[in-house]
Formats: sequence, structure tokens, C-alpha cells
Amino acid sequence: MRETLPERERVPAYHYACEQSKAIIETLADASLEAKAALEDVIDQFFVDTATWGLRLWEQQVGIQTDASLSQAARRSAIKQKLVASGNTTAEMVRGLA
Repeated sequence: MRETLPERERVPAYHYACEQSKAIIETLADASLEAKAALEDVIDQFFVDTATWGLRLWEQQVGIQTDASLSQAARRSAIKQKLVASGNTTAEMVRGLA
């Protein structure tokens, strides 16, 4: 079933009278919805709780060896533990790094 676009993004019904226009509109709508889904998937990777294919990058960031045999929940838990163990960032730490 095709997802429908919000009212503000819909094309007036009279444009659907022409088969060529209808085909173009439907193709562009499908492409737009696919791009939206891809963007939402990428945004999910920025957060440990929603990351899927990005878990490997999170593990790399915190210095954990990737073990694909573990469940995503276990991998997320290990990443969170590592993040918590690294402590809070303070102004003094930032000055020291600078």
C-alpha cells in the first residue's frame, strides 16, 4: 500500500486526468517517499538506541571490537556502558585537549 503525501504536498486532482502526468507524479511521489525513508534511516544511526547498520561505527568510536554474533541489544548495551565509563566532559577536559 502506497503511503500518501500530506495535503500540502499533493498535486491537484485535475493533473491526474493525463496518463503521462499521472505517471510522472506517481514516480516522483514514490522517489520522494524513498528519499524520506532513507534520510530517517540515516538519522537513526546517530543514536545508539535506534542504530542498526551504524552500530559498527559506534563500536569503532568507543573502541569495542565488533562481534556480529551478538544481538543488537547486547551491542547497544556494550556501547552505552563504554560511553558511561568514559565519564562526563568538563571544561577542564576540553581545555586540556585544546
